[in-house]
Amino acid sequence: MALSISGWLRLQQSVTRWDALSQAGLQPGPLYLAVSGALIGMIALAGCIAIWLRIRWAPGLTLIGLGGWIIWLWVDRLWIAQSPDTLSNWPFLLGVCALILAGTIYALIRGRNQFR
Repeated sequence: MALSISGWLRLQQSVTRWDALSQAGLQPGPLYLAVSGALIGMIALAGCIAIWLRIRWAPGLTLIGLGGWIIWLWVDRLWIAQSPDTLSNWPFLLGVCALILAGTIYALIRGRNQFR
């Protein structure tokens, strides 16, 4: 749910602050932030709803969505973002990604008998 909320907030903030982001010369720009926020929000929300309804394919959707988000996060940091500070805290971020992925896999394995 936190990933979905962060995606929707990314969309909301990029739309709200569109002019300021455009004037700052942010690259790739506010449209990229808005679209990526909407995609993150929708995919994560779909995973949350599927898990809540205990749909059989929910764990797969959740892992694909989370794995896709982690890959996109690193692609964004390594090749899209143009800030010199982008990788200043990469060991911490790598550890957090590993913990989130491991915790999600553990929770889905523990509850695998709950899905129809």
